[in-house]
Amino acid sequence: MASIATTAMAVIYLWLESQAGVPLSDWALVVLVVINAFVVYVFGLHISRDLAEMLLHLPRPDFVASHLSLQDRVNRIIAHPPAVLAGLVYGGALGLGAYTIAPHQTNETLRIAFGLFICAGSSMIGFGFWAVYRYWRGFLRVLPTVPLDILNLSQEPVPAFLRFNSRVVLLCAFVGSMAILGLALADYKSTPPIIIFSICTFLTVGATYAVPTIPLSNRLNRLRSEELDKIERQISLHIAALTDPDVSTEGLKKLHELREAQSIVSGIKTLPPGGQISVSATAFVTALSFLPAGIQYIQQMMAVPVQ
Repeated sequence: MASIATTAMAVIYLWLESQAGVPLSDWALVVLVVINAFVVYVFGLHISRDLAEMLLHLPRPDFVASHLSLQDRVNRIIAHPPAVLAGLVYGGALGLGAYTIAPHQTNETLRIAFGLFICAGSSMIGFGFWAVYRYWRGFLRVLPTVPLDILNLSQEPVPAFLRFNSRVVLLCAFVGSMAILGLALADYKSTPPIIIFSICTFLTVGATYAVPTIPLSNRLNRLRSEELDKIERQISLHIAALTDPDVSTEGLKKLHELREAQSIVSGIKTLPPGGQISVSATAFVTALSFLPAGIQYIQQMMAVPVQ
């Protein structure tokens, strides 16, 4: 619904601009906002499968009432009723900000139409933010009790989590990049609302990656430390036994195996968890997605008019 409303408001706004006889200098921003609204909508339709797969490996009641069916649990995250209010609040805030920076300050009709258009397009994103919050909340609650094996991080639920989180980060990176690029192409001046929005966009993408991943990494790091402590205790016992003149070759072999195990456990990466390339690639693609828009926008903000 929000994506359809966004398209309708985009058409109305561009039509009003054409009727007013003003330059359509912000057409690129309008197109990119519409694209963002549809991308978020389509993403929400397709991400439910990955979310369901992850929930299968996180069955505790803390994560969205496990007594419900799997589909109901997915809906409680993606389509939670307060998401509508969150979307309207977020969309309203950005719509108000858009009203203040509207390109046609002398035309009140165009200012209002621009604000309503941004409100419609941002509401879908606000809806998505609430779903991400619900996902964070459930995952962080259940994380301390999820069984994890530091020696086998290819075992679920870690891969399912990484797949899901990578897609969420990539979506946020894409949406944020398109929004900042739209502002840059529209050639808006660096007013406080635009600067605040740009900073918040960067922080949001970073948080989408860090909020669930760092707690998981910290827990894996503790598990690795516990495993190393066990190995080191056994190594100490075997080293103490070396003073015995009757120590067997088997004892030396066991000590060598413990040293190898210590080296293997020490080399396990916990950030990103297990050294999974999917998460590393996500961070890399995130940085690249912001690079063009970021460079162009920074150049615009720092440009000094030639006298």
